[in-house]
Amino acid sequence: MARIAGGSKGCHACRRRKKRCDEQRPSCGQCLSRNTSCPGYSREMKFINVSYHGKGRSSHEASESSLNAGAISTSREGETLPGQAITYRACSSGLSSHALTLHRSAVAYYCSSYFHNNVIQTGLDVFGKSSYIDWMAFTPHLDVDEPSLRSALLALGAARMGRISQDPRLTRLSSESYSQSLRHLHRTIQNGTPGLRDETLASMMFLAIYEIIEGSSSRGLGWASHTHGALSLVHSQGLDTPWTQARHRLFDALRLSAMIHSIGTRKPTYLATPEWISVPWKGGKKEPKQHLLDLMMEIPALLQMVDSVYNASDGHEKSQRLSRVCKVYSSLSRRLRTWYGTYKCDHPSKLHWEQPSSLHLSCAIPQERAPPTCIYFPDLESGHIHLLYWTSHVLLFSNLGMLYLSCTTNARQGSPPSLPPFPCDVQEMHNMAINIAKSSEYFLQPKTVALGACVISFPASIAFGYFEYYNLPEYDWFRQIFEYTKMSGIDMEGFLDAVASETDLELVVC
Repeated sequence: MARIAGGSKGCHACRRRKKRCDEQRPSCGQCLSRNTSCPGYSREMKFINVSYHGKGRSSHEASESSLNAGAISTSREGETLPGQAITYRACSSGLSSHALTLHRSAVAYYCSSYFHNNVIQTGLDVFGKSSYIDWMAFTPHLDVDEPSLRSALLALGAARMGRISQDPRLTRLSSESYSQSLRHLHRTIQNGTPGLRDETLASMMFLAIYEIIEGSSSRGLGWASHTHGALSLVHSQGLDTPWTQARHRLFDALRLSAMIHSIGTRKPTYLATPEWISVPWKGGKKEPKQHLLDLMMEIPALLQMVDSVYNASDGHEKSQRLSRVCKVYSSLSRRLRTWYGTYKCDHPSKLHWEQPSSLHLSCAIPQERAPPTCIYFPDLESGHIHLLYWTSHVLLFSNLGMLYLSCTTNARQGSPPSLPPFPCDVQEMHNMAINIAKSSEYFLQPKTVALGACVISFPASIAFGYFEYYNLPEYDWFRQIFEYTKMSGIDMEGFLDAVASETDLELVVC
């Protein structure tokens, strides 16, 4: 059947975005204002074969048609079957309910929306609204036709569909789209586009998510580069750039990744300065997690002080620096506890509870090698807040513990070092690390394992590192958790190993 493009005279971009086009030549005003290349006005006749498997076709022709279609079927939400053409239901896509063999452009369109509809939206359905998902859910309000953002979303969607359907063609499409997004971002930065494009920042953040969930050939270095690039982009625009609703959400989400990156560099970040902690929220009210992140932004500077103790040349200087570290740590620890006390008072309902773990039932893990109980939360936001709070304490405890061991080991024989009392409650810190492990099951539910892996990866790296360093039996829990995520197509352990081996980031100095 022949189909001729509709009667609008506008360019292809304006028709796709349903915007009024001024029909300037060679580039329309809409495309010029968005700083994107105008695709032009020419129309082409397209032929669509409405038969599912046209009679009389050779096997080679059938194979080519299947390749153009992406070779996937979606018979119901969240389920894909390999070896069939993509089909839409009329109620959700507006297309005929009959099976249609779609062109590659239609496959790309479907894959681009897949990540939002089947990963982000599912997370909202299971966990409810959360600032961690909120910025991703806001994506449809951005210009999703912006080249770098469109390619980043296509990379994520095609990768997820490719893993579920075990179709290598979609995996290749994902890799190609990832590279295209990088090229678009590089071109945008090289051109020195004025003003912070919300879509450019979102593209960098989605590519960082891609490295956690899917992983490029250098996923650790990729995550660090995307996060650093987003940080540099925000800093280059300064605080005078208009704070749109989208930018607020993106910036709020970026602060968490930026804080983790800065902890890894063990150097303070500009986001910890008074201006960057206050100006973006001028005239508004901060949520509890934002106040917690303000405190966590101080951790990199404290870790830099810890490193200065290692670098001290003599015992006296080392002891003085260690005393200063303990003083700063005690202040930060006290303010973290004060914040948590206020948070509990403001939320008098039950914040978390334990129930029997079922992880061994869902992934064939021996029951004795899985946590005996798991911790559940009323919603994702509350759970994420607790994870960050526990992780902050365990991270500082691990760094201080290794520092004290180093000072003791390097002391001269017969001359015990003059060290201040160890400032941490060891049993309390151990219990917090246990809580992180027991919380994993809540976030890694089968429907939300992709988003859950993003939430749990940083806390897991800290708690697992603590258990492994001290050779504690609980480290085996994380081994089983990593195996579970790998069975679900998320190699969380591979991502954490890649960050450690491919970058200079160090969460804990051993």
